[in-house]
Amino acid sequence: MLARIGDEIVEANDVKVRNDERRLTQEFFDALVADFNHARPEILGLDECTQRWILRSWDSCCTGPACFSC
Repeated sequence: MLARIGDEIVEANDVKVRNDERRLTQEFFDALVADFNHARPEILGLDECTQRWILRSWDSCCTGPACFSC
């Protein structure tokens, strides 16, 4: 009897729950893309800094291998 009641509740709310899940998933990915696009220049700048650090000789670095300053 409880299983039947549960099934009826699920059927009644199934479409609403799916729509809520889709909406929340869309909001999550929209926020993720917005955050990534906002941080993208800094992320790309980190890669450029790392590339310059790798190309420099160890002698010119201020503190040796642990120095990541640009």
